[in-house]
Amino acid sequence: MLPLSIGLALALVTGKVAESCYLVTGGSEIYWDFAGVPMLTLAAAGVAAVSAVGALPLVGRRIDPELIRRD
Repeated sequence: MLPLSIGLALALVTGKVAESCYLVTGGSEIYWDFAGVPMLTLAAAGVAAVSAVGALPLVGRRIDPELIRRD
């Protein structure tokens, strides 16, 4: 879940930076529009929560590496 959460946070930051760069190179007036950021943050948190719930059945289980190698 941690790599997913870090990746989603980096995607949000990268998207805002890309938007800013596009406005600079496009010749438009630069302003930070945070209107969609709360919704995107909630969506990313929802994805992280669903992945955490999906990982709950694996908590406490011991995965035998020998079984993985056998496949």
